[in-house]
Parts: sequence; structure tokens; C-alpha cells
Amino acid sequence: YTLIVTATDHGDVPLATNSTVNVTVIHFNAPVFSSTPYTGNVIENSNVGTFVLNVTALPQHDLANRSMVYNISSIIATAPVTFATTNLTSLTTFSIDPTSGRVTTAQPIDREQYSSYSLTLCAQDWGQPRKSTCVTATVTVLDVNDNAPVFGQSSYSAPVREEASVSANVANISATDIDFGVNGTVRFSIVAGNTGSAFAIDAVTGAVTVNNRLNGSIPPSYTLIIRAADLGTPVQATNATLTINVVFFGSPVFAQQSYTGHISEAALIDSAVLSGTGTTPLVITATPQHDGPDQSMTYSIIGGNTGNAFAIHPLNGSLTLFNLIDREVKATYTLTVLAR
Repeated sequence: YTLIVTATDHGDVPLATNSTVNVTVIHFNAPVFSSTPYTGNVIENSNVGTFVLNVTALPQHDLANRSMVYNISSIIATAPVTFATTNLTSLTTFSIDPTSGRVTTAQPIDREQYSSYSLTLCAQDWGQPRKSTCVTATVTVLDVNDNAPVFGQSSYSAPVREEASVSANVANISATDIDFGVNGTVRFSIVAGNTGSAFAIDAVTGAVTVNNRLNGSIPPSYTLIIRAADLGTPVQATNATLTINVVFFGSPVFAQQSYTGHISEAALIDSAVLSGTGTTPLVITATPQHDGPDQSMTYSIIGGNTGNAFAIHPLNGSLTLFNLIDREVKATYTLTVLAR
């Protein structure tokens, strides 16, 4: 500032003199932090009072009192996975020493609730007038393996057909672990109940498949104990049960327990064997006992067919003459027919 100062006396004829005064205002800036931004780490579940980081600010004035007063003006917490942010208005998660700038935990911290925090830390000097400045400090919460995997269900059940091929899918098991990194990486295994190593489970996906061909009666069901374990230290694990019922189908059933038929010894090859004492062709029929889409049957003669005298149609079960016969050589044939 440039000031004009006038001095005037009190004589009968006042006399005055002017003088110029130049005034320079000495301006001091707000305090300056030694680093920006600040970062720190803290292990979840640490004791209250655990050190996190330290901040330092320097005053920009030349007064004798060069101390600072520190405070936390805001805390914004970030959730894991979703990265949703929350403004913590209570400011009770962390505390800062107002004199030293030492930041510590003020309450237990759970990484599964918040994985990081953004603190706004401020420093105020003792200048005239007092000035303040703020800086951001990011605190990352380090994970501890304090959670076991959780299955989608406590128990599972699934059917499997006894004719299922090896590698056929039976069930899909799922489990999640809310910890981070290897602490939250889940691996599956079958730890009990897998008689004959009948089934296998994919360690990564949890897909249960047929490992060996099944026999529906030996045994008719399996109760597998599935283990989900994380890769943390120490390992956290949980078990669930998977009950697998083998859908068992019996052998085909013939329409009759036994059949009788007749044919003339003078019959020509490919002539039909007639039913009982009648004149209609003899047809062997059986019904499958499974519920699959293919209900067809295959027939064959497996015994008693001396000289290959007869043939059976493999699909419709009709019986015909395959070679010429002589009643005086053999008058009766007892055939064993297989239906498959």
C-alpha cells in the first residue's frame, strides 16, 4: 500500500506537510504437508491403537510458535467387491494425535466390511490469522483368513441313471469365501462316501461327474461328503453332503414265461413257426424296464437251437425256420431266447 500522511498544525494560519508511507503486507501461506498423498496399511482385526501412518505439516509463517494441530475431517470407506463408498460421519474408525500427526486405529476393522479408507487429514498453524490445509491419506486393509467357505446349500441331492457314461455330469456344487486373494479361493474335494471311486469332483468348478460305471443295485445310493477349502493359511474348510440316488432299471420282461409253437417237417426255409396249436405266427415279445427314449428290444437265440434249425428276427421277435428239419431225427426243440 502507498499512503499519503498529512501533518497539520493549529496556528492562526494552519500549515501542513505531506509524507509518503509505503506499507508492504508480509503474507504467509497455509501449512504444507511433507508428502501428498499419504498411504498406509493395516491388518484387519488389529488391536485398537495399531499404528497406520504418520503425517507432518510445516507452518509457513515466521512466528515463534511453529507447532501444528492435526485432526481428521472426513473418512470415506470403500466396500470390497462392489467398491461402493460410504461417508462415515462418526469419524470413529481412526484417530490422529493432534500434536504428532500419528494415525492409529480407533476400533476393530473388518476387511469384509470395508477394504480401504480415504481419510482427509488437516493441519492448522498458530499464525495470525490461523491457517489450515488438508491432505488425503489412503488406508488399505490387509486380509486375514478369518472366514471359511460357505456352500450354496448345506446339503445337495441328485439322481443319476445307472447307464450314465463316465464323465457324465451329476451335480454342480458351489461355495464362496468372502476373504480376499488366496484366502478367498475355494477348492473342492470328496472326502468320504465315494465307494469304488464312483464319482469325481472338479476341484475348481465343483462339478460332480461319474468316474466309474455304475451298478444300480451295488450300492443303490451314495452319500458323499464334499469339502470346500480355501488356499489361505491356516486353511479354512466346510463340509456339505451330496446324496446321489442311482436310478436302477431291471432286465426286460417277457410277455409270457414260456412259449410253445409248431411247424411241419415239410416246411420250407423262412417259414414261420406257428403259435401253440393255432395258425398265427409265433412272436416273442419283451418289454424294457427303463424309461429312456429308446424302447426297442433286440432278440437272439442263445441255446437249444440244434443245427441252427431256427432263426429269430432281431427286432420283432418272430420265429422262422432257418434250416430244413426232420421229425424222425429231432421232434422237439427247446430254445432259449435272449431279449436285450
